[in-house]
Amino acid sequence: DEVYVRFSRNPVDAEAFATELLRECARRKTLLLLCENLVDLFAGLDEEGQKRWRATMQEDGNWAIVATTPSLFDGLTMQDSPFYGFFTIRHLEAIDFEEGIELLAKKAVHEGKGQLANYLRTPLGRARARAIHHLAAGNHRAYVVLFDFLDKESLDDLIGPFMHLVDDLTPYYQDRMRPLPTTQRKIVEFLCLRGKPTTVKDIATPCLMSQQTAAKQIGELETAGFVRKMRAGRHTFCELSEPLMRICIEVKDNKTRHVRLLVDFLRHWFSTRELEHRQLGFQHGEQASEMDRVHVGEAVRCSLADRHEPFVDALHTEGKDCWDAGDYHGLASIQQALVRDGGGTDDYRVWVMALAEAGDAKHAIAVVQEAASKGHEDGDLHYWLTRAYLRAQRPAEALEAVDRAIAIDADDSAYLCLRADVLLALQRFEEAIVDARAVLDKDPTHWHSLQQIIVALDFLDRPEDAERTARDLVQLAPDEPDALLAASRFYLGQDRHDEAQTPYPLIAGWPMHSYVPSATKKP
Repeated sequence: DEVYVRFSRNPVDAEAFATELLRECARRKTLLLLCENLVDLFAGLDEEGQKRWRATMQEDGNWAIVATTPSLFDGLTMQDSPFYGFFTIRHLEAIDFEEGIELLAKKAVHEGKGQLANYLRTPLGRARARAIHHLAAGNHRAYVVLFDFLDKESLDDLIGPFMHLVDDLTPYYQDRMRPLPTTQRKIVEFLCLRGKPTTVKDIATPCLMSQQTAAKQIGELETAGFVRKMRAGRHTFCELSEPLMRICIEVKDNKTRHVRLLVDFLRHWFSTRELEHRQLGFQHGEQASEMDRVHVGEAVRCSLADRHEPFVDALHTEGKDCWDAGDYHGLASIQQALVRDGGGTDDYRVWVMALAEAGDAKHAIAVVQEAASKGHEDGDLHYWLTRAYLRAQRPAEALEAVDRAIAIDADDSAYLCLRADVLLALQRFEEAIVDARAVLDKDPTHWHSLQQIIVALDFLDRPEDAERTARDLVQLAPDEPDALLAASRFYLGQDRHDEAQTPYPLIAGWPMHSYVPSATKKP
């Protein structure tokens, strides 16, 4: 209050008093100033104010400043400016999806949302976060601004807050656009409405300027932080550095009743099936605002027009990552989401496969039963159910499952091969040999069947027959480590150590491991 009283009498005296007040508060301490959009502060101070500020800091020696700015400006880059060379400048590079996930998770922990942080690290959470990544496009500010939407599961929780976000951000981006020259503003507005990376040539004509002029203006926009460029082959594409800047243009461009950015967000946040279900609810009298109806309807129309499912694509991307990483629990959660969104037999099949590889026989059984009840039953479902039973050490039920697979498709030799593995687990060795030889009749190169026969003959105490089969196996598959190990293992069981070592030089460096049935059918 004393500052204001003094200012009404003498502004110079008020400034001196305020400076002394700061010094008294920060005595024997560091005075930390956090400043966003430093360019605006410098513009308000003008050169004289900047000089007085710099002089005060030099006199005191205890100031520390952390500041942000969309781009470098004259107050930092001109050699005759008071703050030239003052700051240690660090450029924030665009972050990729993995870095974005980590940023969002850390923010969740910081805000005490541990459950959300854990969810973001699951395959389903990552698929949902891809909607944020799509809009943020590597921009740190956008990730933070959009963070609050991550725990919005329903349409009711999403559209209203998103429109509030539009209201909040529009003045900010309009202020950033205001100082731009007309030609540059025209380019930014075009990119806002375009909504995707565009070549200089395709920018120039709609903006009524030559390619040379467009290239020069885009270069200046890149320096100012409005546009970023990327090369793809011989072409250079340009897009907005901050995709959310589209908001201020779309609000001004009122040719449509919907905000395109929100429509895009809905398509990445929900599947088309979910949006169609909500639209059907509107038609049957479900309460909704006109804004909800317009945006959901437009999102459905766009999805049907371009036949593109961004959220389902995100699920498939995460599913592939789980498969590559051997994360079968994660893959099962992805496949469950795909099935619940109307997936077909293929989605059921991969779901059961993931559960089998994860050792969850109980859940795999329920999924096969559900698939059969909905007309999605096929041999492969029972094949993977068999694998689940084997992992759970329930060979009797495994035999029932594999017999069901063979009943559906008797020509698939992979089913018969797996049946031989089941019979080995049941110690029905004669029958296992019969099935293994039946597979070899169909495919003489199927060396895994020879492995099965060796195991069965060994248990039946027929070492001569087993030895002949082991020699056949080495001859048939001289470059297959598992085949050579199976032959070596047989000789070791016979205490014939010299012969056991014979194949070994061919597989040096491969780990020795216990025998595991290795039927190789892929989903």
